[in-house]
Amino acid sequence: MIRIVCRGIAAFAAGLVLAACPPAMAQSFPARPLKLVVPYTPGGAADILGRTVADGLGRRLGQPVVVENKPGAGGAIAAKYVADSPPDGYTMLLGGTTPLVLYPLLYERQAYDARKDFTGVGMLAYSPLVLVVNARSPIRHVDEFVKASRGGSLAYGSAGNGTAMNIAGELFKARAGADLMHVPYKGSPPALNALLADDVASVFDLVASAKPFILGGRLRPLAVLSGRRSAALPDVPTLQEAGYKDFDFAVRYALIAPSATPPAIIQRLNTELNAVLRDPAVSRQLGTLALDVMPGRPEDVMDFARKEIDRLAPIIKAQGIRLD
Repeated sequence: MIRIVCRGIAAFAAGLVLAACPPAMAQSFPARPLKLVVPYTPGGAADILGRTVADGLGRRLGQPVVVENKPGAGGAIAAKYVADSPPDGYTMLLGGTTPLVLYPLLYERQAYDARKDFTGVGMLAYSPLVLVVNARSPIRHVDEFVKASRGGSLAYGSAGNGTAMNIAGELFKARAGADLMHVPYKGSPPALNALLADDVASVFDLVASAKPFILGGRLRPLAVLSGRRSAALPDVPTLQEAGYKDFDFAVRYALIAPSATPPAIIQRLNTELNAVLRDPAVSRQLGTLALDVMPGRPEDVMDFARKEIDRLAPIIKAQGIRLD
């Protein structure tokens, strides 16, 4: 207990010192290596995103940005670690939809307060989802898919309860008035395999996961769920283009820091982050992972989180989706 109290006092004191001299601190920042905590295992698209951003930031800041993977508990372990870190700009989290939106909505007992414990450094990228059916299916358009569902409940597969794929399916049901039955699997690959075996009629999956099967002629894309077309699937229309106005759902990634981090430090990090994201080589590299970069302001991060929570909360509550 004494160690915890002392740590809290030290962090508070450090915050006071940083807040008292933000211009000088911003000019001298960073004086040592930084840490980017990634709540996913190494090797996946999100991890590669984190390492790409860390490398670019390190070069621009003149100090290495070390990636530390802390997977587990739906990202809560990594988020809690960063929330409890000193608010000095040296520890950041690869956050976004999962820790800032889905975790607060799906867990009653929470290890951190997404609204109060973090501040945004900047948005990073978004990963669109795509509605796919088996290439053998007679369904070729979204309207045909909705009509077929109303004739008898169609099953859609997902990577599990409470995942972005599940939430996307429920959001589509609510907006389109479709009669869909959710079938959870343990990850995206099993869900796609079930679709290929005709065990389910559709999957709402990340473009990055579904694209190889689409290009291989085994899956047929009906629409992407984001507000604009995916650069990875430029010929596939959006749901908005298919007539479902204001439909926009994608997995978004952001860089976030402890909430008391001085604004001058946040602004410095944001400026350098945006420069990294606007580098054509970085944009091309992330594009191979079906990630579209989205530079912006620090406040865009928490604004996005608030709007997504307000939009998704009624749907999640109506469907009784909980993970604890």
